[in-house]
Amino acid sequence: MTNKKYTRSIRLTEDMHQRLTALCEHLGVTVNAYMTGEIGKAVSRDEMAFKTQEQQSSMYNLLNDLIVSSAQQDNENV
Repeated sequence: MTNKKYTRSIRLTEDMHQRLTALCEHLGVTVNAYMTGEIGKAVSRDEMAFKTQEQQSSMYNLLNDLIVSSAQQDNENV
């Protein structure tokens, strides 16, 4: 993984900007550090949910294939 950094822009309402700035001052972190950390948490959470859903779908497809194969073998033995 590379250490290359990318810049993104967001638009905040005045209220959100003030609340975010006040929170970061209280926490003793920069707005950038706070937002980067929170985005990282959200991406990790959502990525995990997506991967879990993908794996479940793959497992269901495999199970379906096994059931169909077993049924076909049973039909051949009849």
